[in-house]
Amino acid sequence: MDRISLSEILEERERIWTECEDNWAEGIERCAMNAVSVINDINGFFSYLKSDCTSKEFLYITDWFDELVDQKKSQELIDAFRETMKTRFLEETQK
Repeated sequence: MDRISLSEILEERERIWTECEDNWAEGIERCAMNAVSVINDINGFFSYLKSDCTSKEFLYITDWFDELVDQKKSQELIDAFRETMKTRFLEETQK
């Protein structure tokens, strides 16, 4: 997985959150499509979710969950999301 590109996408997503108060659907969708194209190494993405992903990044990534699942068609991806929610961000996901 290209972590540098994913980081840039997440930075753009953060900018949309901050500057547009999350009211720019086209920008959010563009971030989602770019992320799906960057996440081509599922194992690398799992590693990122398990160790390096922040709670805010996870929030943005969960916005793209449907697109990721549609494109990657991976039960392992779904399991990785569930595991990350349970082990890393339990408090945040219970809100």
